[in-house]
Amino acid sequence: MKIRRLKLLMLLPILVLGIAACDDNDEKDPQKTILGKWEMIKRGDIEVIPKYHEEYLPDGTICRYYYESKEYEIQPYMYKIDSEKKILHHYYVENGEEIIAFSYSYEFYDDKLHLGWLYVTPQFSSFIYKRIK
Repeated sequence: MKIRRLKLLMLLPILVLGIAACDDNDEKDPQKTILGKWEMIKRGDIEVIPKYHEEYLPDGTICRYYYESKEYEIQPYMYKIDSEKKILHHYYVENGEEIIAFSYSYEFYDDKLHLGWLYVTPQFSSFIYKRIK
């Protein structure tokens, strides 16, 4: 009986460590998390009916697919992520130089992406996108 109890007590720390290692709150790599298709569902506090989805590709390209016309369009700007500052930049390349067009704070949660517009004061300062499969 004591041996069985001792074995159980020895397994307890392993079990606790195993559960802690499976924690879903671990910070994921935003460079990989952003990849895929995203539909805007909110602009500011207003829910919107998606008219297109944006697809973030591994090479920094952003493509947009318009539902009504069924057209796929490569956006004239690229993206990059500053994971230390948690900023998503949309930028152009002109004469070999990167020119930042828009910068957003970002947060990923529950297959959603929240973007907060930085450095400008537009009518809608935040956007929520949901991942689509």
